[in-house]
Amino acid sequence: MRKFLPLLGIGAVLALAACAQTTRWEKDQVTEEATAADLQDCRVQAEREAYRTTGPYPLGYPFYGPPFFRGWRYDYEARLRQEQYFAQNRLTSFCMQNKGYERVVVEEPKQ
Repeated sequence: MRKFLPLLGIGAVLALAACAQTTRWEKDQVTEEATAADLQDCRVQAEREAYRTTGPYPLGYPFYGPPFFRGWRYDYEARLRQEQYFAQNRLTSFCMQNKGYERVVVEEPKQ
């Protein structure tokens, strides 16, 4: 049974990748250049806000000297970066929706 668990994980990842859809932001009567500029503006604002608001320790991680909690700092920093990434994506979507954009699925031509 243990031999098949990694195969199931790989199969699940491949199945999810096959179902992934490409999307883009659209708004009536707006050029692609204006959309790209609005998206960049939203990303910059979202990055600042996500960096400012995430993490319980705004001045850095609490210090615990060795041998206590060895490796804790790296786990904390990884979780903090992950939370900032997800917050930035949510805030970018929120900003674009407030500007009147709508996320649409890009349909790829069938061959």
